[in-house]
Amino acid sequence: MAGMKAEVFILNTAGSMLPNFMSAKFETKFLGNRFSPFEELYRPERRDSWITNFTYSLQKGVAIQWVKSLTSVDASYAVAVCTGLPLERSLTHFAITTLAGSAKAWFTPDLPQNRILSKLNPADVRLETKLSFSIDKRMIFRMGIRNSLLLAGLEEYGKLTVNLPINAAVDVNLRNKNFKLEIPPCKEETHIFSLR
Repeated sequence: MAGMKAEVFILNTAGSMLPNFMSAKFETKFLGNRFSPFEELYRPERRDSWITNFTYSLQKGVAIQWVKSLTSVDASYAVAVCTGLPLERSLTHFAITTLAGSAKAWFTPDLPQNRILSKLNPADVRLETKLSFSIDKRMIFRMGIRNSLLLAGLEEYGKLTVNLPINAAVDVNLRNKNFKLEIPPCKEETHIFSLR
């Protein structure tokens, strides 16, 4: 849902180390909207268009999905035994982290159709998020004989799962410069922690 990209274009003539022409482009992406600061800081109509799309997306509600996998250990050790076959021991540990949910905003009073940055002056903003944060950690231990002709051994698996609901609502009063954070109680049964 978010990212950055940079592009550099250089043009020079043969036999010259100094470029005759060079241009750069930097672009960010957030919640499905693209923003190029070098182009849009000198073009207010595009900047206001980006703000319009961004606020409309928040009012409709945006989905949030972030997944990251990480392998922290992948190690193996083999030693020859009296039979001439290699005895191998290995350990693999990896984790998958997930953040999923949605976010939605309300503006009071309602924002105008033509949302120019200098004219945006909402009194109150309410942002509600319904998120779920989970971590799935897995460990695999192997011991046995493994070669091109024979595969035999023992595997042990361990799994740790953590699942946390993160639901919150933030009310911001821009005129009085204060905010209020609400964390509503969970209404559904959630398995937060499991180990096996």
